[in-house]
Amino acid sequence: MAEMKMLAVCAGEGGYGVKLAEYVRNQTGCPFLVQAFSTVETLKEYLKLRSVDAILLDEVLYEKEEWQEYSGILCLLGNGIGQEDYPPRVFKYQPARDIVHEILAQWGSVTETGGYPLASKKRMEIFGVYSPVGRCGKSLFTLALGLELARYRRTLYLNLESWPALEGRLKISSGESLSDLLYFLRQKREPLPERIYGMAVTVCRLDMIPPVRAPADLAAVSVEDWQYLFETLRCRSSYEAVVLDIGDSPQPTEKLLGICGRVYVPTLPDRESGIKLERFLTFMRENACRELAPEIETVSLPGTEPAETDGSWAEQILWGNMGDFVRRLLKRKGGKTDGTAATEA
Repeated sequence: MAEMKMLAVCAGEGGYGVKLAEYVRNQTGCPFLVQAFSTVETLKEYLKLRSVDAILLDEVLYEKEEWQEYSGILCLLGNGIGQEDYPPRVFKYQPARDIVHEILAQWGSVTETGGYPLASKKRMEIFGVYSPVGRCGKSLFTLALGLELARYRRTLYLNLESWPALEGRLKISSGESLSDLLYFLRQKREPLPERIYGMAVTVCRLDMIPPVRAPADLAAVSVEDWQYLFETLRCRSSYEAVVLDIGDSPQPTEKLLGICGRVYVPTLPDRESGIKLERFLTFMRENACRELAPEIETVSLPGTEPAETDGSWAEQILWGNMGDFVRRLLKRKGGKTDGTAATEA
């Protein structure tokens, strides 16, 4: 495994830097080591002894002349407002998780090479969920699957529908979305894992990228681009599972499903749904992806949905009927509720 990168936090007296550093150290899969300093003088003494790749410095301690020779990444910790574009500002009075996301985003925007290897593991399971049947609870099931997997291993959720409703239902907001990630993906120059960490929104331990702003953003991505993304995540990220909510994509659906190690196809009990399902399965067996066909599992979902009475909608899904259904499904398939019988991506 490649050497971990070093982040220094210098936020003055009062323990702020120590608490932030402790939070970062406790984050599973974080791509850097972190050290806290109370004064600029002690930080500079440390710099004489070893290399520091990035510094998060309280803006009240910043003197431009002192840092002109520093070649790493420098971010200022303060009110987020500055008269100059550089160094970039990180808003101090926000959740520590959001500060880490902003640092990772800055790290990704400055780094021009392939990024930092984040994990030695070579196994990452990709779950795909698709259905030719409309309004069958597919997206609710996919979200419950991601939430359950995230209880045991670091999981990324991507919604690949043209007109998703997820962002509104979860009341999540982010300055960036899957549209931005797909743009960086097509460039093939960004350090993608760091970029994803920076833009991800975490809900009940599940990392998710807010969905695309327009269907054209999905249409511009080839199957080869998706393969590149997942191979990069497999080799260089800390994610152990990726969950895809696949709609009627501009790319051939069977090609996207062919990337997945496990595929679930929700359906309904009526005759019309049965006909659609049989046509889809026949197509997959005979024309599209014969190797994948045995890994496709059809599921009939429970029909209840939690009421949106407060901000805990995701938790209601996880611990309600749909979450119970997912736990039984994973236990039956993998022998454990965490579905650890993983397929290598």
